[in-house]
Amino acid sequence: MAEWHGPAILCAVRPHAENGAIARLLTADQGLIAGYVRGGQSGGWRRC
Repeated sequence: MAEWHGPAILCAVRPHAENGAIARLLTADQGLIAGYVRGGQSGGWRRC
């Protein structure tokens, strides 16, 4: 599994399976990327 760390703008989040989410991020180094977020549907996410 690849990991990436760095600043990004969150463009979109959509649910995936029971608890996960697919997040689309815009980064300066890698452009637009998508990744799986384990537990992404939990109550910790707030809408802007």
